[in-house]
Amino acid sequence: MNISEGAPLVYVSFSAEINPNTTEALIATIANLANLKVKEVYLLFSTPGGQVMSGMNLYSILRGMPIKLSTMWEMLIPLGMLYFWLEITVMLHLIQLLCFMA
Repeated sequence: MNISEGAPLVYVSFSAEINPNTTEALIATIANLANLKVKEVYLLFSTPGGQVMSGMNLYSILRGMPIKLSTMWEMLIPLGMLYFWLEITVMLHLIQLLCFMA
């Protein structure tokens, strides 16, 4: 990893299914950035979905990291699920709003 210690901003891209292997890799990447004293991370997040428990684990650990984490979400879904996508998008924005207000 070629990042200067104390870098103010880093972009991380995650484009994979949510499972134990992919989430542990992302957690390790963010933890390494925290150890390098990175102050802010933009997480570009695109996933077709996956295992709920792995997603909950990822969420819990990322919330506890000592980094300002900003997420950019893109959900990969079939066209027939557009209504579901809109509903999830609204829910994600509400969750983010509630988390930042806490």
